[in-house]
Amino acid sequence: MKFLVKIISSLVLLSISHLVAAQLLPTEEEFQEHIQSCTDMWEQVRKSDCGSEYAHFIQGGNLRLGLNVYTFSLDINKNNRTQAAFDGPASFMPHYSVHTRRNYWDNSEFGYEFSLTYGQAIATYQTLNVNGKKENYDLGTYAVGDMFAGQANVFYSFGSRDDTPHSYATLGVGLGLGYASVRGRAYLTEDKQTLSVLCLNARNSLKSQANIETLKNECEEKVFDRSGIGVSLRALYEIRFYNFYSGIEASLMDFNGGKSFFAGADDGELMPLMLSITFAYIIDF
Repeated sequence: MKFLVKIISSLVLLSISHLVAAQLLPTEEEFQEHIQSCTDMWEQVRKSDCGSEYAHFIQGGNLRLGLNVYTFSLDINKNNRTQAAFDGPASFMPHYSVHTRRNYWDNSEFGYEFSLTYGQAIATYQTLNVNGKKENYDLGTYAVGDMFAGQANVFYSFGSRDDTPHSYATLGVGLGLGYASVRGRAYLTEDKQTLSVLCLNARNSLKSQANIETLKNECEEKVFDRSGIGVSLRALYEIRFYNFYSGIEASLMDFNGGKSFFAGADDGELMPLMLSITFAYIIDF
């Protein structure tokens, strides 16, 4: 009996859901009308006195939504000396970027575009340079970075100006201005001139969990929070196949100013580096 009641209840709920969907979801004709109305609205904006001035930047551009596979490393420097270093394992994050139309010089394959990109990254391993060998250790510390940058990209394109303009490869570099916010905490392990004897001995013999605990007890720990405007540099290789995009990119940001890197201390220098592989879907404007 209970089994029968469950079947009847499921059928009733399914019928109700179909009725609600029929009321709320547009028909195919209505959906096409919505698409056409958006197209008509864009044409009106593009042809207006206000829109015509900027339409050439938007029209031909695109939005890219996808996934980044990345590694994030960070050097914390003060007075040109490394205080601590981070290196993150390969991780995933969403990818969001907006690109203007691609512009070319004369009839060549050389061109340029502008882009806006947002990214967030995390590193959970500190890198210690012991006797010339760098190794990553889980010390319970972390660094989290949020970065937003506007960039001008110069590129050489392979195949974008033939009869398949939406299928090509690109090799390029970009220079930009961006905002970054990095926060976390770290043990200061890399400037040997400022380390205590016990801290130095612990970092040079990290062969057991006991030595790691000694390092945590003897080396200075700092909470950091830094934000500001900086310059970013990127190198990239990307492939577009119709609306599908993949790319390999290395990006470096350097900035000073903003809040003190170490709370209550003089400003330090922050050098975040990100290596990423991106897979995205392109929405053309």
